[in-house]
Amino acid sequence: MRDIALIDGDLLLYQFAHRGQMVYEWAPGITTIVLEDEQKVVDELMAFLGMILKKTQCDQYRIALSASRSFRYDILSSYKHNRINTVKPVLYPKLKEVLLGLNAIVKPKLEADDVLGIMTTKAALSDAYRYIVCSIDKDLKQIPGWHFNWEKDNSPRYITLAEADKFFYLQALMGDPGDGYSGCPRIGPRKAEKILNGVTDPVEIWFRILKTYEKAGCSESYALAQTQVARICRVEDYDFTNNEPIWWTPPTQENKEQFPVNSN
Repeated sequence: MRDIALIDGDLLLYQFAHRGQMVYEWAPGITTIVLEDEQKVVDELMAFLGMILKKTQCDQYRIALSASRSFRYDILSSYKHNRINTVKPVLYPKLKEVLLGLNAIVKPKLEADDVLGIMTTKAALSDAYRYIVCSIDKDLKQIPGWHFNWEKDNSPRYITLAEADKFFYLQALMGDPGDGYSGCPRIGPRKAEKILNGVTDPVEIWFRILKTYEKAGCSESYALAQTQVARICRVEDYDFTNNEPIWWTPPTQENKEQFPVNSN
């Protein structure tokens, strides 16, 4: 079986574009940006891609980038509202051009995370090859399969389906302020873990999530929107015929076989 490094291009863009500039603030609102040599930053980026290949023991890579607008804005208008005024680093367009020149994958309405999740779980249905997800984004812990965090790992590690599902449901409760969705009020990692601890039945898990939101004074529609925004797409969350993401829907007694949660 062939291993292919599947790389989060969004993070590469910001990491190397920021690395290529220094910002000096002389007074409030008065700044100077000093750029490194553009080609030097491009060379460093290409060397970094080579390092990923070496540490993952892959002979090729594919890169995913986000589309200009995520489907999550159609679910939650405030999604990533905290980033509206964020200014991209100066070298961002140039480095994006470089990655697109390497045949980076961009799909309408999908973020890079979703592309990684869909491609990885689709490949798992075949014996021909497998992807190793390369990113430092914790959200990708929702995706079962092989992972490589270039800031922490010396080699790939495996996330089971049970671990991936659990992290998704934890995110549904905790939210992610960095991505502009708050989850359930007053529910942090410890409380979320306690609420879901030991539960493997997806219907019971969703029941507990709903009850937690209700106790906090939140509606079912609010809880569903938070969960849909939290969900990183897998192969079952994408319509390949129409090239459209499929919004996550809660498990019920009738359809819970579609939600394989296990304790292994």
